[in-house]
Amino acid sequence: MKVIEIKEDLSFQLIPLYKTEAILKNWRFLSEGLEKVLFYCSDDTNISKIMNELLSGEMLMWLGFVNGEYSGFLTTKLVPTPMGNLNLWIMQCYAKPHTPSEVWEVGLEIIEDYAKTYHCKQIKFYSVRDKGWERKLYSAGFKRGYVEFIKEVM
Repeated sequence: MKVIEIKEDLSFQLIPLYKTEAILKNWRFLSEGLEKVLFYCSDDTNISKIMNELLSGEMLMWLGFVNGEYSGFLTTKLVPTPMGNLNLWIMQCYAKPHTPSEVWEVGLEIIEDYAKTYHCKQIKFYSVRDKGWERKLYSAGFKRGYVEFIKEVM
């Protein structure tokens, strides 16, 4: 994956991990943030379930790096709809404290490009922490549906 220069002193890279070995080797990056994310989730998921979905290829793990240093992660899942379309779901998302806000826009553009390659109709993001995400996601073109954020993929 290429490094994207956001501004003179700020670069960002979002790397998808497709191989089991890569997921296991980089699992340490997820552990701290995942515990924080799961604190806000309902009881329908846990670390073991997430690991199994990543290792089976059901979910895809992405690692973010700001100026070459780990800054957070997200997981995505391609989900078919009853109407025969495909949506990309952002399942979990975590950014280390003090991650520059500029990387969100670039990261979402990368995710949208990924969704386009699979001809997804929408990107969906569910969060029980909707207030914190509204500022970031609204400016990126998402709209609110309960606490599910939805963006049409063009």
